[in-house]
Formats: sequence, C-alpha cells, structure tokens
Amino acid sequence: MTPLRFPLPEARMRRRPGVYLALTLLTGVLQVLAALACMHDPPRLAAGVTGVALSAAMVGLSLRRPLPEDHIHRLAVTLALVWLLTEAALMVWHGGVLSPQQLTNAAITSALALTLLPPRQAVPIVAMVYGLLLVLVLTIPGSDLILLLMNMVLAGLMGFMSVYGRQVSVAQARSAWLQDLAFRDPLTGLANRHMADEELRALELAQGALAPEQSAGAVGDAALLILDLDDFKRINDSLGHARGDQALVHVARLIEGQLRPGDTAARWGGEEFLVILRGVSREQARAVGERMLQAVQNTPLPGFPHLTLSGGGAMLEEAPDHAALLDLADRRLYAAKHAGRARSVWSEDEVLATYALSHAPRSATRSRGP
Repeated sequence: MTPLRFPLPEARMRRRPGVYLALTLLTGVLQVLAALACMHDPPRLAAGVTGVALSAAMVGLSLRRPLPEDHIHRLAVTLALVWLLTEAALMVWHGGVLSPQQLTNAAITSALALTLLPPRQAVPIVAMVYGLLLVLVLTIPGSDLILLLMNMVLAGLMGFMSVYGRQVSVAQARSAWLQDLAFRDPLTGLANRHMADEELRALELAQGALAPEQSAGAVGDAALLILDLDDFKRINDSLGHARGDQALVHVARLIEGQLRPGDTAARWGGEEFLVILRGVSREQARAVGERMLQAVQNTPLPGFPHLTLSGGGAMLEEAPDHAALLDLADRRLYAAKHAGRARSVWSEDEVLATYALSHAPRSATRSRGP
C-alpha cells in the first residue's frame, strides 16, 4: 500500500532552510574555535581543520542553491560521518586511544542519523559507527570498554528520543493536514461549507448565551454576506470547467484580500461565497461588501468576460437562528440578482424597492415629456 503523504505546514517549511544554515554557521564557528585551541596538538588540530572545511562546504552548498530537504539531511549525516571517521583515523595514526570527546561525537552523529534519516537508512549507519568503535576499543590497548558501552546506552537513549520526537512532529503535521482537508475548500483554499456552518452555529450559541441588552454588543455586531459570481454558467459553458475554476480562484483571492482580522470567507457551494464579518455595524458590513464587489469588478482576469459579484447581506440580530439568517441573506442575494446584478442588498426596504420597480407598469417608469 502506498503510504499517505502530506505536506508539512508552510510556515515550518519556510523556516527550515534558515534554521539549517544558522546551525551550520554555528558549527563552523565552533570548529574554528576548537582548531585555534588545539594549535599545539597536531591530531586534534587536524580534526578541527577537517571540521571547519566540512562546515564551510555545507554553508557553500546551502547558499549556492536551495537543495531538497532529504538531500540536506543526507549531506549533513555524511559530513558528520566523514568528520568522525577522520578523527578515528588520526587517532589510530598517532597511536592514541578513543577519547570521551570522540565517543560523544559518535553519539551525536548517531542521533543525527536517527533524527534526519528514515530508520532503514539510519540503523545501518549507527551499527557501522559503533561496530567500528568496538573494534578499535578491543584492538587498541588502554581503551575503555566500559566507557564505550555507556556511550552506546547514551546513543540509544538519544536515538529513541530523536525518533520519538520525529514521530510526534509527523503526527502533529498529519493532524494539521487532515484538519485542513476537513475545513478547507481544495480549489480556492478558503474555508469550506462545513467550517462556515460551524462558525455560524458558534455565533448563534454565543448570541443566545447573552442577555438581550448585550446581544447587540460584540457578538450581535456580526454580519453574514452571501456573494455569487454573476453569469458563471455562461463562463463554464463557453470557456470550460477548468477556466471556470480559474475564475473562482481569482474571485476567492480578491474576496480574501478585503477581509479584516477575525473575518471568515468560505466557498459556500458552486459559484457562491459566504463571508462572516465580526464586530461591524450594518454600514461597516455594507462597506466591506462593496469593497469586495469593487475589487472583482475592477480587477479583470485576462481571457475572461467582465466578472462581477452580486451579494445579499444580513445582520446576526435580524434572525432567530443561523438557518433563518442564511435564508434572509439568500433572499436578499436573489433581490440583487433580480435588480440587475453587480450589487448588494442589505435590507428589506431594498428588497421591496427592487420588486416594486420590477413590477411597476412600463409607462410609470418612463420619464414624461414637457
């Protein structure tokens, strides 16, 4: 079965290259300081110089061009292994024994492999590292086997915590991804109908929990606006569904651009969008809605006919529940469509005026001559 793949949060993905570069620079600085401190100890000086060179190579690759994350992980583990093996080779060349510092470096390299690489790649690397160290301890007189065994236990604990932390991180990312799937419209990236409906229910419950004199306050000052892309069927029929989707995404971005902090925009279904505005009066809500209509009307999409929106809005306090609120806003949207589209209706007076005008005798609507 193909494993489920999911993206990590975007903010986290943007931060990672900078974090890697910062850690590499810090490692390079520490290696330079270590090399300077070992000027009179040739083996340790050589190991320090090697570490500086490897860190510089890592920084250079990071700055030259962005690398895929898995390549960065493999490169980091490879450089750590090269450094560790260089230290071991220099130690054997000069007839020394394994030092606590080298064992600590081995534990860090193992933890790095277990953290950054899949287990099927990390476990053989860790086994190779400690297999090599065990051979060196058993063949070089004066080596401390007990210290190596203690280090292996430490490496095991570090590896366990690293793998566990990675699993927790993956589980959190997966949970966030699934939640996003459940509450986001996959085409536009806006909230979906389910999420918008949940927010309307929450507003309704909050309003019901307040005393009547309070309901016109923070919770009651909320508005609902249903927007519909005019003549969308004609766009779909003449240009195709793929181009219709492109128009929906374009409109969604323009609506989203007019939202204030705390507002919600959702794709309600088909070519309809629903906007929840919090902490607004009717005049403020109408102004936000008009900005959305104007943004769409004044931002042409190349290759498309002129796009416009119609809207119907209602204040939360105008209806006893969210179902009635939706019905009220929908009725006003229909009135806006009936009045010629590219407009919004926010009151019953506007609805009545619209229908009165549409049903007036033709002669009554003509201007009289002198």
